[in-house]
Amino acid sequence: MTTVRPKLVNKALLMALWSRKPKQGLLWHTDRGNQYASDSHRSIIADHKIIQSMSRK
Repeated sequence: MTTVRPKLVNKALLMALWSRKPKQGLLWHTDRGNQYASDSHRSIIADHKIIQSMSRK
């Protein structure tokens, strides 16, 4: 199984935010992977006022 690193996920999210320029209140639904729960990822989400939603256990 290949693990996706937070740095890659963060870069992809920032590229999407830059190119699509979503309105405030974007809902970001993910699984419970460690890359989506990392401090760096949560910081980006908070900085852009994104609402994070994660699947249940």
